[in-house]
Amino acid sequence: MEEFEEDVRILQLLKPRLPEGPVILDVGASNGRWTREIVKIFPGATVFLFEPGMAYGNEMRETLDSHERLKFFPIAIGERDGPVTLHVHPDPQGSTTVDWQEGNFATPTTVPMRTIDSLIKEGAISPPDLIKMDIQAGELAALKVPSERFQVFALSIWRRGSCRYGGKIPLLVDLMVFLRPLHFRLFDLGTQFRHDTGMLYSIDACFVNENFA
Repeated sequence: MEEFEEDVRILQLLKPRLPEGPVILDVGASNGRWTREIVKIFPGATVFLFEPGMAYGNEMRETLDSHERLKFFPIAIGERDGPVTLHVHPDPQGSTTVDWQEGNFATPTTVPMRTIDSLIKEGAISPPDLIKMDIQAGELAALKVPSERFQVFALSIWRRGSCRYGGKIPLLVDLMVFLRPLHFRLFDLGTQFRHDTGMLYSIDACFVNENFA
């Protein structure tokens, strides 16, 4: 299976209801490969990419050069504005701002953190139509901001896991409970991640605003 095959499938389903030129947030953008695939579906999109780590510099530059309406922020997205510790793993895709005892597996560094809402209020980004988040256990905290700016519809894709980061990862049911009062409903499940035993440990999930659905 291609890396983003399921994401593409879901977005193709939602495309008729999204604007021709949607505003998209790629939170936890790593090297920007997800954005490269998504602008093929939405060539008129404006995408704001957020990645606090330094591991993807060259690949990220290639992504930014591939489309004219991409803007990169080398910051973390979270529940507050201010400095935060980023625990940098040998595999940079596992880096996280979640406070946990990383032992010898990660190197702490300080990076700036912003909330989505404060960036919108100051005009740094536009209110999003679609949000993709893959920030290694920090998704629920990053969503604890005023939601009225997210308009009629939003797409969020989260990667779930239950065995890393000191058990601090919010589970799919936690997100469903949190998002229900904000009028978001589970729309579809995407890519599955399994151990060698076949046991499911992680899955991507797509939520949409009930008015959009």
